[in-house]
Amino acid sequence: MDLPPNRLKQELTLGAALLWMWVVIPWHGIVEVIGNCGVDGVIIDLEHTTMSMRELEQLLLAAKAAGLRTLVRPTDINNPEITRILDAGADGIAFPHVENGELAERARKSLKYPPRGSRGWGGAHIRRTAWTGSTVASQGDQAFASDGVYTESYVEWAEDVVSLFLVESREGVENIDEILDRGRPDVVSFGMGDYSVEVRFDRDSCKAAAEKVHETCRGRGIGVAMPAQQSDRLTEFYPGCMYYVGVDVSIASEAISSEVHRSRFALSQSDQSELWQ
Repeated sequence: MDLPPNRLKQELTLGAALLWMWVVIPWHGIVEVIGNCGVDGVIIDLEHTTMSMRELEQLLLAAKAAGLRTLVRPTDINNPEITRILDAGADGIAFPHVENGELAERARKSLKYPPRGSRGWGGAHIRRTAWTGSTVASQGDQAFASDGVYTESYVEWAEDVVSLFLVESREGVENIDEILDRGRPDVVSFGMGDYSVEVRFDRDSCKAAAEKVHETCRGRGIGVAMPAQQSDRLTEFYPGCMYYVGVDVSIASEAISSEVHRSRFALSQSDQSELWQ
């Protein structure tokens, strides 16, 4: 089998400064636009949308065609859903609400097949293999011949996906060492939104929590993900880090609002009576 490596995993290891956008609009066209604008990857959000698995599949296909790397945030650390997302072709998972070591370990194991994990076996009938991965014989002991998907090399390849942990609560910040020890994520993102609500928008608490998460990760060589506008919080860039450029619907809203404002201003500067002659 000719299995391409996980490009995202390679780029993070090599230290590429990747720009990411959150996607909540369930339309494949928006993903194509994002790719054409020079963004490197998308995080497709299932937690805060009504997006279906069918719509997710369309976005993943559009992302691949546009040359984008893909992470998907599931609704929860839910093993069956994560298996379906990976089988559909995502490069990795952005796990929400990782608050302690137990959840971190559950997340890690959801990416691995037994006996190392709990991920369901998709075999050759998944998108990542292009449905052509099985060349095993059909009789006797040859049913598990050393070829196709029934090989240790295939398992290692299929498990080579990216894990991003979202640490979004006081509990998660307090348990950050245990989370990293038991979960072993590739990237960690401090969830400023959820955390700020929990501490009732105490800026000093938010800043201290973010710094604790970032410094702990850097001390272990684990990359962090943050808004590009906040990159000055890292005293130095290091491999594994990635940066957000925003959320598709928020950026679209700002662009529409800006054009409406420009149009109304242009109309206010003209003689309205001339428009009807």
